[in-house]
Amino acid sequence: MHPTSWSTFHGIVVSALLLAAAGCGGSTSDRTIASPSGDPTAVEIAAAAQPSKPAEPPPAPAPLPLEKGRCPAPHTCSFELEGLTSRLLGRKADDVESVSLAGQVAKVEDAIPVPMEALLPIIEGHLAEVADDRFSVDVPVEIRFRNGSRAQGTFPLGGMTLRLRVEEVLRGVAKGPVTLPGDTPPAAGKPRSMWVLGGTAAPRLRGAAETIRDVDWVLVADDVSSKARCPDGSTTSLSQLRARVYDRRSGIVLAERVFAAPDPGGCENRIGMRDAEPGARWAWDKLRLER
Repeated sequence: MHPTSWSTFHGIVVSALLLAAAGCGGSTSDRTIASPSGDPTAVEIAAAAQPSKPAEPPPAPAPLPLEKGRCPAPHTCSFELEGLTSRLLGRKADDVESVSLAGQVAKVEDAIPVPMEALLPIIEGHLAEVADDRFSVDVPVEIRFRNGSRAQGTFPLGGMTLRLRVEEVLRGVAKGPVTLPGDTPPAAGKPRSMWVLGGTAAPRLRGAAETIRDVDWVLVADDVSSKARCPDGSTTSLSQLRARVYDRRSGIVLAERVFAAPDPGGCENRIGMRDAEPGARWAWDKLRLER
């Protein structure tokens, strides 16, 4: 072959090999090919460029402490967990973007209730203590500010406040079924437990229940009025105890009974808490055993 032709041929072969290596993504290496005259020719094949990894975003700044409901400086906001309603209220919260209470996010101008979904796992196994006002929990809260910073803390919720939060849910049985996340099936035959609402009773929780989902019956105690004649010939109004037993899951009234008021005697005024114990004993010790 003519020297010029061989040089042209050699350039074509090397270019083809370079293109093939680049297309296959081969790594950089020295490869040797032989010319028609037998002379080895070293060819360096460059590897294809590897894509670079995207830069990782900078870590979010650590949250600031929220101590006793007061936002950290320079923020001037403050929060409090309102007593009997267990709702979080904000004060001077102009620079607050949002509030998260036990995982529930809301605008700061709203009164934020502690979500029952968050309380269920916390009171698991402690329902009897909740019923007797002997249990408390720390509810997590996070405040997000408009400048991107945030603060975290906890608010204590316990005693009567926690019980009333549970009773607020159970009281809905008077309007219809009370269903709960992850609800347990109803007990076959006799109910496993009953919660007493609307008066004093000891204990409020009858039977065995680890969580509110195990409550089968809800007894609602209230008053009905009746007229009675006093010894001096005058009349007075007496409050009689009415007890209604609901199936929690269906909202159906299973039974109802009105208990006679005590003898008015001298018709003196009586002030005190409603005694729901007669209704609780009737429902749990008698009605339950008859099923």
